[in-house]
Amino acid sequence: MISKRAKKRLLVSGMILLLLIGIVAIKLPAIGASLILHPFKRQVTKAPPNGCEQVTFQGDDVKLHGWRGYTTQQRRGTIIYLHGVSDNRESGAGVITHFCERGFDVIAYDSRAHGESEGEISTYGFREKEDLKRIIDTIAPGPVILVGSSLGGAVALQTAPFHPRITAVV
Repeated sequence: MISKRAKKRLLVSGMILLLLIGIVAIKLPAIGASLILHPFKRQVTKAPPNGCEQVTFQGDDVKLHGWRGYTTQQRRGTIIYLHGVSDNRESGAGVITHFCERGFDVIAYDSRAHGESEGEISTYGFREKEDLKRIIDTIAPGPVILVGSSLGGAVALQTAPFHPRITAVV
């Protein structure tokens, strides 16, 4: 038989446990949202690929840092590489090397709140598409192809219908 004292301890322990579960349940969405909006900021550690220069673009109220590679062949257009969440422009180094040799200028930049670019939060395309439109306005005339991975693909798909120079999205 359980004593009154043991029953009281069990009841108090149960209430404390329920309270803790309630607090966690209330805070969990806020913690999740913070992790999504504030992605891990992986710093750029490599030098630009051969034939590239470091550039800074003016985004929508942020400075965006990136690389711009120029083709040595007859120019066919510009490819813009857009990285995924918690990544940076370094993942576009192979794209730059591959396509600069094939007649394309290539741009890879750190999206807002990523790499070396400014910005506190990632908006998953809401502000990033405006950043991309501003970058497109700085490049030489001709077709623009967007190559995006994960978050970058989402930004590319959100931007393409609203910019007449974009001819393809990969």
